[in-house]
Amino acid sequence: MITLPADHIIKEINEFQETIKKAAEFANRSKGLITIGISPIRPETGYGYIQIDEKPLEDSIYKVLTFAEKPNYATAVRFIEKRGFFME
Repeated sequence: MITLPADHIIKEINEFQETIKKAAEFANRSKGLITIGISPIRPETGYGYIQIDEKPLEDSIYKVLTFAEKPNYATAVRFIEKRGFFME
């Protein structure tokens, strides 16, 4: 099963499809759940932030350490500065 918000613009269709395929294959092998995030380019308070482990489980697949739902601006800035966070 995949759940996608309806308000996102996806410009790189092939890259998106490859990401979904890779995630589905890993989820099937690991019998786990997958969340996909994007690298933030600026602090945003309207999205959740996914903190990842530094060491990948596989190429571009990381264990989630924490999740922060729609942080305030100061916290979003801290996440961007700290690195190791993706936006959901």
